[in-house]
Amino acid sequence: STIPSPFLTGVFRVKPGQRISLETSRGCPLQCRFCDWQNFQATRWFPAERAVKEAAVIHRQTSGIFFFVTDADIFTDKERAATLLRGWDRVTGSESVHWHMQTDLAHIDEDLAGLLNSHKFSLGSGIESIQPAALKRMVRGFSRRGVERSIGHLKRLAPEVGVHLQLISGLPADTLAGYRRSLEWAL
Repeated sequence: STIPSPFLTGVFRVKPGQRISLETSRGCPLQCRFCDWQNFQATRWFPAERAVKEAAVIHRQTSGIFFFVTDADIFTDKERAATLLRGWDRVTGSESVHWHMQTDLAHIDEDLAGLLNSHKFSLGSGIESIQPAALKRMVRGFSRRGVERSIGHLKRLAPEVGVHLQLISGLPADTLAGYRRSLEWAL
């Protein structure tokens, strides 16, 4: 939190329709072998209030913003995520903005699903594969039951949110038949 915000200090000025990468944390506790991030780092969080203030400053400068939240997964801390979602929704109102966040869908509970029920929000989730051998080889965790439960919450409580599932074809220890099973599951 000692790194000054380029948005709050006026270093970055925003233009209409611009795509903004907004960072509310750094690090990723995962060790996925396919990832180019420096993995297995403790997540270091910027204060939630700072991220809400950044959104307010950006929103005052222009409209039609696409925010890409660069965090590995803001939903690992559910209370903080709820604070961010409420804050971002409050400061952007009904304006034409969009928030896209990456997450392990298994982190989405009923409370978070209710907060995500807006066309403003979309989630990307790197499922990668549902094949145990490929997941083990890539050191990638996956809770099929948890993801399916969370998708149920989102369908029921957040029909407005966009959900994008991401698969990787050609993972070591996966097969064409295995990839097809993953694809069929995702569809």
